[in-house]
Amino acid sequence: MAVENVTTVQAEPNTTGRTVYFDVLRVLAAVAVMAIHVVAYKFSEVATTTFAWNMLNLTDVAATCAVPVFFMLSGALLLSREYSLKKLYGKKILRIVTCFVFWSAIYALWEFYKHRLIKDAASEFLRGPDHMWFLFTIVGLYMFVPVFKRIVEDEKTTRYCLLLLFIFSVVIDGSLNILSAVSMSKATFILSVFKQSGLHGIPASAFYFILGYYLSTHTLTKKQRRWIYIGAVIGFLFGAAGGAALSMYYHKPTAVFLKNNTIGICLEAVGVFVFIKQVFSTRQLSQKAQRVLAHLAKDSFGAYLVHYLVIMMLEEFLNLHVLRFHTVLSIPLLTAIVALISFGISDLLNRIPVVKKFLV
Repeated sequence: MAVENVTTVQAEPNTTGRTVYFDVLRVLAAVAVMAIHVVAYKFSEVATTTFAWNMLNLTDVAATCAVPVFFMLSGALLLSREYSLKKLYGKKILRIVTCFVFWSAIYALWEFYKHRLIKDAASEFLRGPDHMWFLFTIVGLYMFVPVFKRIVEDEKTTRYCLLLLFIFSVVIDGSLNILSAVSMSKATFILSVFKQSGLHGIPASAFYFILGYYLSTHTLTKKQRRWIYIGAVIGFLFGAAGGAALSMYYHKPTAVFLKNNTIGICLEAVGVFVFIKQVFSTRQLSQKAQRVLAHLAKDSFGAYLVHYLVIMMLEEFLNLHVLRFHTVLSIPLLTAIVALISFGISDLLNRIPVVKKFLV
């Protein structure tokens, strides 16, 4: 893909000193992750032939690209700056570790409250709740930042690396995930051949991390953007139709098409990133809108950490979940409620000096 390399293609100068489209992506991705978990909490409890399940599936497919977008944002931010190992480990990685320990303890207490089993609570603390897998992955990526920095210093090396990562982590690995759900015998044979190369299991997160930097520092032509947007729509339709067809075939919900390394989710994520960048790099928001957006962006990580607890507590104490009433209304309404509460809690915590530095 031929693109024009530029030194500064980020958002127009603004009163907050921040890159506006980064903040927009961060807030949108955080809310989209909340929608994923609002839906996923009941994803397997509805028959795949119902309208309700199809609404859950469509929402899941549309929102799942938020996770790759988070990786792309991290790469765009970290690879555009210089970090010494001391700062990388003493500031960035340390914060992730302290956040994990604190919030795992909170979720472990909730697990103990629910089941009164110390063993289950201890397990929850050690492995963290389901959405905490992101923290493990991001720490791994942070550790490789000095290596990735050397890669992105050279244009040809960057493109070559992206091509290899895309082929092995998205095209091949992602396709094998889908194939394994359709025909395990064929997938096992191809996988055994693939493993011989020693390149099986290359994480798609590394691809998104470097791609985020690449897209943030390059300007695409109008024609290239148009094809990317078409690809995003095709990716959504592929994920939605594929997931529905496979789920109906097995008579049970399947999330094979919702994995981050599937081609559909990849195309969606790239489309969203490019679209938001294009829109918010070419127009200026009001000063008030910039301040509000920057504030929400700063609260987004804390909101991400607490939101799953909010979802569980809403069901536990108010019996409020996505299947409580019609999914056309319940999905956006419950997502909005979870977002408001989660961002509110994060905002309160971000007002406490030590807490905002290490726990959110």
